Order: sequence, then C-alpha cells, then structure tokens
Amino acid sequence: RELQADHILPREATTYNARYIKSSDEILNKYREFYNSDANMQMMLASANGSKGDARVCKVNGTIKYMNPKSKDYDPATDITANATSDQLVEAAVHQWETAGASASENMKKGGYLDENGKVKKEVKENYKRQVEEMLAARSRTLGDLKDLNYQNITSDAAKAAKKSVGKIIMGQFIYYVMPPVIF
Repeated sequence: RELQADHILPREATTYNARYIKSSDEILNKYREFYNSDANMQMMLASANGSKGDARVCKVNGTIKYMNPKSKDYDPATDITANATSDQLVEAAVHQWETAGASASENMKKGGYLDENGKVKKEVKENYKRQVEEMLAARSRTLGDLKDLNYQNITSDAAKAAKKSVGKIIMGQFIYYVMPPVIF
C-alpha cells in the first residue's frame, strides 16, 4: 500500500516526428514495448512517486530547469526530457522531491528518501541514478535499431535549415573579421 509502480521516463515526455519515419506503427509499437517494460518501471514510496510526478527537464534560454508539466512556467517547446542525460533526469526527480509539500516531505523522511533537512539522501540519489542509467541502456537497446527512418526527409529538412543559416553565418563572419579593422 505504501509502494507504487512508477515510469522512470514518462511516456508523455516522448515525441517523434512522423515525417522522419516510414512506418509509424512500428515505432509506436517499439515505444510502447519500452515504456511499459520492466526497465522503465520501478517501485517507489507512494509519496515520492506523487511528488516526483512527471518530472521534466527543460532548456529555457540555454539554461536547464527542472519542473512539473502542471506548473504554470512549463512550456512543452522547451521540454528535453526524452533526450536528457541520466544526471539531468536524476536532478529533475531530486528537485521535485525536495520541493514537495510538507505532508509528502514528512512521508519521504519516514520512508528514507529525505534527510532531516529535507534533502534527498546520497544513497537514494545514487540508487535512482543507477536505475535511470539502466533504463537509458534498455531504451537504447529497444529503440536503437530502428531502421525504418525516412532519410530523404531528414536530409531535405537539414539542408533547408542549413540554407536558412548561411546569411547569418556570412554576417557573423563579416562582423567578426571586417568590422574591427574598419572601426580601428
């Protein structure tokens, strides 16, 4: 009753571009296989699971921030959870645990997640990191062999993005190399 099953990496954090996949049914089946696998599931204290929620890693103006998708500051466009490192995923969970409400914090202290100062214990953090690294390795094994990618669309979109940047690159080079001698 005190324990709950938890997805280490939330399903909702994963996105893909169907334009780059020839068979979206195949990829969806592989994603489902991974997200509901033992490698992505863990048992944890109910209050820790509730306060962790779907902890997300976001890149906002070049800065990594940890938040819950239900917070008012959350913007899905900045969410990099699906591509986050193990350290970032761990820090996202730690942030959620350490900023939980008073009731959840007390339960997590009793359950051994938090110390008396409300900080995540070192051994809890290390154990969670080990689980996250195992999950990322399993995800790589499960999803890493996807051969049904549409490389023509990938190449085309990459070329268009590069073409849009050429003017900025030339202007940057001009400002960097030409302007200083002219001004001097």
